[in-house]
Amino acid sequence: MASSIRTDNIIYKKAKQDHNRIISGNFPINNDFRALLILKLNSVLGFLLIASILISMFSYSVVIAKENKLASINTKTSELSYENLDLQNKVDNEKSLYTINQKAEKISSLQKADKILEVKGLAPALTVKTEKNDIKNQPVLGY
Repeated sequence: MASSIRTDNIIYKKAKQDHNRIISGNFPINNDFRALLILKLNSVLGFLLIASILISMFSYSVVIAKENKLASINTKTSELSYENLDLQNKVDNEKSLYTINQKAEKISSLQKADKILEVKGLAPALTVKTEKNDIKNQPVLGY
């Protein structure tokens, strides 16, 4: 008796499902759970693969941007280093001239000039033209 009630209940549910369907027809029900599980697993793994590719592309672009920034900082540092060397050479030159000037003041025999004479310009240098004589060089044998 229990089995007939169960069968009647299943038939009633199936009729109710057929009535609620939008498309009517005899469609095979896919009860292959293994294939469905593989399909879902493949879709999840595909999504994870695409996500990991996008994340790696983003991190690669960040690394390249940081490398470019470091390269520009390195260039600026090199420029500042060369400028510092030039300035250090100028400072050393000025210090040496200052020390020479200080030592020259201490020595009594060397004195600074009281006046500075300005010269407007030098006379143009005389150029001497030399004339070539008609001397001919004789070739030497053996060369």
